[in-house]
Amino acid sequence: MKGCIIMKQLQVGIQIHAVREDFEENPDLALKRIAEIGYQGVEFVFQYLTRDAEYYAQLLAETGLACYSIMIDWKNLQPGKLEEALEYCKKLPCDCVVLGSLALAPLAEDPAYINFLLDFIKDVVGKIRAAGFKTGFHNHDKDHLTHLEDGRTFFEFMFDTFPNDFMLMMDTGNAQGGGADPISLIKRYPHRTQIAHFKGYSTKATYLAPVWESEIDTDALLDTLANEGDTNVLSIEFGKRSDYVPFERAERSYQWLASKLREKGMY
Repeated sequence: MKGCIIMKQLQVGIQIHAVREDFEENPDLALKRIAEIGYQGVEFVFQYLTRDAEYYAQLLAETGLACYSIMIDWKNLQPGKLEEALEYCKKLPCDCVVLGSLALAPLAEDPAYINFLLDFIKDVVGKIRAAGFKTGFHNHDKDHLTHLEDGRTFFEFMFDTFPNDFMLMMDTGNAQGGGADPISLIKRYPHRTQIAHFKGYSTKATYLAPVWESEIDTDALLDTLANEGDTNVLSIEFGKRSDYVPFERAERSYQWLASKLREKGMY
């Protein structure tokens, strides 16, 4: 029936960046606390994985947590570094490696830099896929604020250029911080947001806003993810620090989001 909402079951995860200090200090305790809160899985950031891959694989097995993705930053996407990172990632129970950040600053001085960047991204994506992983791109506010000569944002360029099997890992707060509407973008590029990040954002508090105070229509967001994003995983993410305790915010974020999802029959 037209307009019918899919009562799709979502898994709730957390981007490890949200509790990065605790994770780097004691990964064992951090993952146990994540599991005890109720999260079903985590998303790793490659540069925070400072021990042998087998160590983290064992922790995931012990806690029962899934690993939904591994994010690799610009530094580790470089030739030589990327190959090493992918060999490491193969030892973890995860089938998705995403591009976490790209260097956009040169575009301000040299519009032709986009050609270099496009070739670079194509090479990186090819290597990630050849290593057996799914891949995609995690947006930051700069991706919505950086414009090409044709007027498109860099974000629009990315998802106009790459095919539908290149995942749009939508970070809601980062889109809002860049002046974009995450709901509209998920609809514009449908069936590509298998993993989404729910990050709080408000005009007054910016990235310090918790998810339960985010200036977004949460019901519309969840419906869009289920119906048009083909989303399977919704991860909590926050990063900017103030006087809050990261794990306390992680727990309250989970409780709030899980309650919203249960109300909609999606968890």
